[in-house]
Amino acid sequence: MRLVTFGTALAFVVASAVRAVGEPAQCAIVIGAGGKSHSYDARLAPGQHARFDGVPASDFVRSTSGPCVFVIYNNAGFGGRSVRLGTGLDDRIRAGLDGVERRDKGGGETWRIRSVRMERMDTACRLRLGGGGVRMTYFAGLHPEVPAMDRIGELVGEDCTADIWNGTDFGAHDPDNRFKALHASGPRTEAYDPGFRVRSFRIMAGGARCPVFAKDQGRCLPQALLDRRLHTDSSERDRDRDRDGLDDEMENRLATVFRPIYVNHSSEDGTRTGIYRTVVGDMVTEPATLFQVHPEGKDEIVIRFMKLWRHDVYDKPLCGGHDGDSQHHRLYLRTAPTGNAGRDRFWYVSRVRGGIQQDMDWEAGDRSLRGPRFEGESGANGTATHLVIYFSKGKHHEYGDGGWSGQTDRDCINIKAHTNGRGHQHQPPLPRRAASLRSPSGRGDRFDFTNVGTVAHPFFDDLGPYGFPGQRVWSGKLFYSKKAQPVCRIFGCCDSIPCQQAE
Repeated sequence: MRLVTFGTALAFVVASAVRAVGEPAQCAIVIGAGGKSHSYDARLAPGQHARFDGVPASDFVRSTSGPCVFVIYNNAGFGGRSVRLGTGLDDRIRAGLDGVERRDKGGGETWRIRSVRMERMDTACRLRLGGGGVRMTYFAGLHPEVPAMDRIGELVGEDCTADIWNGTDFGAHDPDNRFKALHASGPRTEAYDPGFRVRSFRIMAGGARCPVFAKDQGRCLPQALLDRRLHTDSSERDRDRDRDGLDDEMENRLATVFRPIYVNHSSEDGTRTGIYRTVVGDMVTEPATLFQVHPEGKDEIVIRFMKLWRHDVYDKPLCGGHDGDSQHHRLYLRTAPTGNAGRDRFWYVSRVRGGIQQDMDWEAGDRSLRGPRFEGESGANGTATHLVIYFSKGKHHEYGDGGWSGQTDRDCINIKAHTNGRGHQHQPPLPRRAASLRSPSGRGDRFDFTNVGTVAHPFFDDLGPYGFPGQRVWSGKLFYSKKAQPVCRIFGCCDSIPCQQAE
């Protein structure tokens, strides 16, 4: 029989400076050692926290309950080492970063508890995290140190996302900065293995409000609202110079709203700067980014982004460097349903395709938890619309996050994927073309955008002004070397390749 005592440590409740909204709720934690248990609880309103100092030195946490996060400290006075615990813990763990993995045998990064803090949380977003039969629920906020766990149950809530790190302090001490991005999954029956032990994470509750049809598991999908209809009719041919049935100006508007964010490795050495100047004066860092907006069935369109570098730099056999390098990804957008006032003006992301070995592939309804990261709030209804892409050092392989950083490259098994994301971060200056193209020249080069148009009615062809002399968009020839495919393949067809064979 285990002796249970109620905490007699010095305790006090502190209210946040922000006015609490919501009813008070009971939060409790039970700690102990040597067959004894000590219970500490408080009734807290949102924004309030309770602190318990001078608690009996305890090795174990036996349970947590209530809508709170619980911070346990190695020292009295809320100092020394600490970890944050979620609620709903119903099985004993040890205190410390290794408290779950080494809950039975001790050792490693485990220690004794001497002070406790509990904080009432907003429960709008909930991440279920665990390992070895232990489970806890965490709420929106920053969690810089948690017991290492390797199973995620679910992420649920309205417009919720999360990032999880292998290292503490959001990867600050991890040279690889290994992390993964999660999106709301809805209820799940199987736990997700992120491929590493989670030691820190952040859960973000978005503020976007959007139509139900543009949501996925409660999350507002990236979306845009145009000034006018995207599709054109026979009386509007002057708005559709590439003859694809879409308004050229609205195509460029969508490409601007959904232009990606590029993130390099901290020691990236295969990327040139200042490769050309745009018509608005911006200097461009590689990759040069081309795009095409094209119809995709009745209710969808696709934005194809092609990225170009002069060199792939990586001195390893089998996956060595080469002249010419390219990567591409695609965003599929769906419009509002028939009868809705926003039809053909309101567009939202329904699918993503791209990345090495399809690392960024995702579509609405996917409950796999891991999903593409979008940042910035430039979209309709305050949604983030810029897909974040992590390039590996030298080879420019595309990843959706840092989940493979420091691990075997998904395309070259004899090298590592260096994607710590701590290098130069930038966006392509879409949709502006090179400043040196002052007037129409030959086949294309007619407009102020890097929109390529179509093979039959191109907006430009010559890549020389963009930093790649002698190369063309539509020729169908290899981009500098056999290691890089023809630029036009991503755009559907080329001069020398039948449309049905290209992609």
